[in-house]
Amino acid sequence: MSNKNLLFLNFIVKYKNSDSTLKKENRMPVEIRNLDGQLIITYHANTLVDANLKNKNLTRADFRNMDLSKINLEYAHCRGANFSGALLRDAYMPYAQCMEAIFHGTNFEGANIERVRFDNADLRDALNLEKVTRDFRARFDGAILPDGTKHSSVGDER
Repeated sequence: MSNKNLLFLNFIVKYKNSDSTLKKENRMPVEIRNLDGQLIITYHANTLVDANLKNKNLTRADFRNMDLSKINLEYAHCRGANFSGALLRDAYMPYAQCMEAIFHGTNFEGANIERVRFDNADLRDALNLEKVTRDFRARFDGAILPDGTKHSSVGDER
């Protein structure tokens, strides 16, 4: 390989490295706010896709219309949070506390909702929930289900 070709390859490697460094430095952190607009947590990434929010206090968090695909909400405290219109595709949510949360039109495609507490949550028009509830023992005491009916059996798990 000639010196000219080596110089060209060296330039490409430096260009690619500087480009990726530039992208990392220009990341805008995602601010998660509650429904009153107060900052709850700053997540240092451009998006919440594949974010790890395991065991975080997300009480009354505003996740409306967000892409939360592959998010980890295991043991997260999401009481009163608003997930309306959010995409929870392949989300990992075991043992999340989602009491009194709002899920209008939320897409649960492929989500793991093992033992999630949806007590008194509003799940009207939620999508793909029936596909993920089977065998996951999630709780729905007093929750409004996707069809608009209220789940009234205390202690009943799906």
